[in-house]
Amino acid sequence: MKITWFLICLLGLVGTFGCLPKEKVKIGLLGSFSGKYSDMGKEFRQGNTLALEHFKKKYPDAFEIEIRTYDTKGELASVKPLLETIRRDGVKLILGPLTSNIAREILDRQQVRDILFLSPSVSSDFFSNKDDNFIMINEVASLQGVAIARELENDRINSLIIIYDGHNGEYTLSVREGIVKAYLGKKILKEYDLSSWSKEDYYQKALEIGRLNPQAITILASGITGGAVVQNLGRIKYQGKIYGPTWLKTSNYIRHGGRYSEGTKVISNYYPANRSREYQVFENEYQELFGSYPDWLGIYAYDTTNILLRALLGTKQKSGEELKKIIVNSQVVSGIQEEFLINEQGDAKRKTSTFIVRQGKFERITNE
Repeated sequence: MKITWFLICLLGLVGTFGCLPKEKVKIGLLGSFSGKYSDMGKEFRQGNTLALEHFKKKYPDAFEIEIRTYDTKGELASVKPLLETIRRDGVKLILGPLTSNIAREILDRQQVRDILFLSPSVSSDFFSNKDDNFIMINEVASLQGVAIARELENDRINSLIIIYDGHNGEYTLSVREGIVKAYLGKKILKEYDLSSWSKEDYYQKALEIGRLNPQAITILASGITGGAVVQNLGRIKYQGKIYGPTWLKTSNYIRHGGRYSEGTKVISNYYPANRSREYQVFENEYQELFGSYPDWLGIYAYDTTNILLRALLGTKQKSGEELKKIIVNSQVVSGIQEEFLINEQGDAKRKTSTFIVRQGKFERITNE
């Protein structure tokens, strides 16, 4: 009888400890889930969702993850109240933001020094080579500009117009700077900031550009905005070439640009000729879950989420400072498409590919 009671008590103790709650980690998703750049927020959330699902399957006994979502709506005015909410919620780890202008507004505020930010898409040169609480998973924007300039040289383009979205000028002007510095000896006819354009302006500016008749136009804008630009260029039967950076490479560009997006060249995420089985599984699951194949931001969001989760597995200390040390000390990061570097300042060094729109799809033509 004593042995029986002993076993019952022992089993009770095991059951008690076995039911102890897991450690909870709060992670914030900070992005434009509505408003001007909601297409970015959608891809961001989808890549994050799939990464979390895979992590929970692989590590079922790891810490509990609580996701809090914060919508910037793509507006600078949202930053102050959102940061106050993040502080009240006790969130110290943030995936995001998605645009460089929002990131600049955040980091200019001293009260966020104890929060770690990991962004899948921010790439303004302003954040480069700074030992701060911000990790960029995307490569600095000016290098995209240099790569675009190289394509312009290869294609023997001697006259160019640059159209950029000043609403996210921290990014677009960094790309522009890379183009201008590397595009030596060539003629930039004019530059346009479309951030203040009305719907009617798109057509009127297209007419003006048609009269200038450049050999090429570089569009530094989101896929939706860029699609509107090429639609109006198509209306005036513009025959020159179109170039763009990573931000332009989304299915929305092709959807909104229609047949006028054909032939566009874009410098974007690395896309290996021989895709790994791991990537093929990821791509198929993404398509099954969300009804579309991942754009570059969905891929980078998946990578960014995994980087943070792996770092959390590697330490009992969940502070941003400790996690940044783990991330930058690992240096080589295994992404879903490639291995890439993150230096001690938290800047990524990634490969790129050049794509062209053919028959309604982005087709890789070269790798760097």
